[in-house]
Amino acid sequence: MQKLASSDERSVEGVKGVIFDITNQEKLEYLLDVIKSVEQNINKRMSKVNKKANNRTIDTMSNNIEVLDNKIKNNKTILQNASDKLIKCDSELEDISTQLKKYDETKKLENKRIEADNNLKKTEKTMQKAVDNFGIELNTSGFALVHDKILDDAQEMINSFDIPKGLNVPAVESILKKGKCICGEELSDKKIAILNSLIDLLPPDNLNSALSEQIDSLRSNQEKARNKLSEYRSTIKDLDIEEAKYKDALIHYRSQISLSERDDSEELENKRTSLFSNKAELKLQIDRLPDEIKADSIKVTDLRDQKSSLLEMSELSDKLAEKWKFVSKAKKATERLRDDLQNIALQKINKLIKKTYKEITEKSEIGRDVHLIHNINTPGIKYRVVNYYAASISNYIQNANWAQLCKKYGVDFRTLSQSQKTELAILENAVSKSTGQSKVVAIPFAKAILDYSCSKKEDEIQGEKVYPFLIDSPFGELSGGNLQNSARELHSFSNQVILMISPDSYNMVKEHIEPYVKCKMKLDKIPFKNQSIIGVY
Repeated sequence: MQKLASSDERSVEGVKGVIFDITNQEKLEYLLDVIKSVEQNINKRMSKVNKKANNRTIDTMSNNIEVLDNKIKNNKTILQNASDKLIKCDSELEDISTQLKKYDETKKLENKRIEADNNLKKTEKTMQKAVDNFGIELNTSGFALVHDKILDDAQEMINSFDIPKGLNVPAVESILKKGKCICGEELSDKKIAILNSLIDLLPPDNLNSALSEQIDSLRSNQEKARNKLSEYRSTIKDLDIEEAKYKDALIHYRSQISLSERDDSEELENKRTSLFSNKAELKLQIDRLPDEIKADSIKVTDLRDQKSSLLEMSELSDKLAEKWKFVSKAKKATERLRDDLQNIALQKINKLIKKTYKEITEKSEIGRDVHLIHNINTPGIKYRVVNYYAASISNYIQNANWAQLCKKYGVDFRTLSQSQKTELAILENAVSKSTGQSKVVAIPFAKAILDYSCSKKEDEIQGEKVYPFLIDSPFGELSGGNLQNSARELHSFSNQVILMISPDSYNMVKEHIEPYVKCKMKLDKIPFKNQSIIGVY
């Protein structure tokens, strides 16, 4: 519950671990390891056949696939470790900040440092958006700044075929249809012949006229593009100055903290500097590795396809070839089954979270909703539980820049689905949660997990699991309807709910909980020892 109730990325790993356990993913992962072992055994046998047949191509491909598979697995492990270490870094940085706030002198400096750090992050985020906008505008309209020479040359060639503006093929055809000139005189055969020949020289049939209209359009867009790019460039320059100001402020406040009279302030600042350095390296790994994994996965898929084609054409044993193709298909099918089962589970859990959240939240929070991100596979994003206002989503979806959002969250724009659009909109409209609001999100999540785990499934892999529910001081930061509703629903979370709570907190919700209590125990702490005695209440 502590991880799930946090308002940062620490909750993501907690959610991921719980869902991995209740959906029995380890069964399918074990099956995939078995399939890989069988595949390696077949590869060894095929290698022997290839050597006898003096055919090294398939043998090389098999080795390359194995090397890439191991590299992908290793990179995934490194990525996971980096994510875990990043969470630990953030936690240690929070601890340092907490320690510095215990003394008045360093508390003021630390609060100013935090304010400068927050302002820097906001400025960097705004800067990235401005740079993205500048890049998009440059890619789409930048040519307008350098096409003058081409347009001048084109216009010079067109001028030799000068045609009155507004005179086009439909106008001439209208005259021919009426049989009379605009002056009222009947058209002779000679005039009809002239008008028919004129049609070939007019737009849209005449290329020069069409180009002339296009040139006018391009020239009119030139100033607009120049103004936009100048505006973005000016914004970037201003933000660059603002960034430098906040960075200088951070250096100043951290220096002041180091020089404070507190004995360990310099030690804490040195440790914080080291943590920031580690955090930067970890972020580089987290940003780089997903692309590497994706690129290697594409290579593996390509090699498998090439190998499959070669096997069909080769003179190797048909039996070995069929076995390898069967194992390869089994691997793909198992991976697909794993992903499909998890997606089904996540969709159901998401509905249960939303349902319980609406039952628990008090009237003052009506309009808020909660969503478990499960359609965006970006590390640190998938499995995030997000709080947002439902009313802000539909309008945002209609006006969003999807290409820019896909780049920001690592989503492939070419395969963007409607469910992914909805989740991108939710992420962009997420609202921050107080400690109490985080608990109001965490409690429905816990109930949704428990309800799903003991529900009947369509498959036999996940099965039905019944968990006891141990919860420690859940009502400390809750108040009003959130407190009363959570207490009222607690007994329905599991067949066995173990509640750890102080007597004062218990008395606040006693009327809702007392009817369902089977027994009470008390923990008495032994003075001067890290031990407690359990006794009957």
